[in-house]
Amino acid sequence: MAAANLPPAVAGAVLGEARAAFTAGMNVAGLTAAAVLAVVVVIVAVLFRHVPPYGAAQAPETAQEEPERVSVG
Repeated sequence: MAAANLPPAVAGAVLGEARAAFTAGMNVAGLTAAAVLAVVVVIVAVLFRHVPPYGAAQAPETAQEEPERVSVG
């Protein structure tokens, strides 16, 4: 650790600044990730807006077609 060889008062100040810099960096990284995620969500919503939801009702021409049921036993 770099602050181990420093006088206690200076070491405390250096460690405090290092912790503050680390926290600030993590905040920037988190906010950047949130912004990128928001942009991706908008892009996906725009690109997939024409896709019907899973489990949506079938179109009338295909709704009457049912697969043949096979009984077992």
